[in-house]
Amino acid sequence: MLIAPINDSGNKAPHKFTRIAAGIGVSALTAVMLILAFHPYNVWFLAFFAFVPVLIAQHRILPRKWSGLARRLAGLAEFGGIRHFYRVAGEK
Repeated sequence: MLIAPINDSGNKAPHKFTRIAAGIGVSALTAVMLILAFHPYNVWFLAFFAFVPVLIAQHRILPRKWSGLARRLAGLAEFGGIRHFYRVAGEK
């Protein structure tokens, strides 16, 4: 059984797996916002705020060794969405 260490304020620190899962989730939010910012959804104002979640995940949520994972996951997921757009746009 793993026991979370207690920090200075007396609260239990979040487990490493919990921080990594939260960072992945927040990074995925960036990809969703970027996909929605472009055609066919055209919610263009999301492009101005889309990179905020990945920066929060990279610098505040993920452990230092895992911080590069946030950018990579958001980039791959967003690339997949844009690639899908080009495939659909090419069919028309």
